Amino acid sequence: PAATPVPAATPVPSQTPVPAQTPVPAQTPVPAQTPVPSQTPVPSQTPVPSQTPVPAQTPVPAGTPVPAGTPVPAGTPVPSQTPVPAQTPVPAGTPVPALTPVPAQTPVPAQTP
Repeated sequence: PAATPVPAATPVPSQTPVPAQTPVPAQTPVPAQTPVPSQTPVPSQTPVPSQTPVPAQTPVPAGTPVPAGTPVPAGTPVPSQTPVPAQTPVPAGTPVPALTPVPAQTPVPAQTP
């Protein structure tokens, strides 16, 4: 049998041209970040040594009480002085008699040879 004729293809409508892409503007380069200088490490604090506790003061023992002094006996009263009697006046001496003059010696006669 005669072949059934193939219907002619429906023409494909021409494609609407895709508009050209607007070029993306080049990105402004981000400036490189200035590096942050590394921080100088804070030196560790020297620990404050703990204070040596002050030892409690040893209480001073109470002093031995001083015994009361022996009372000083009252002094023996000094007897009043006996008044010294007035001196008896010495009587005037007996006057010494004047010396008797010694008579002159008689000369011894010369010896006869």
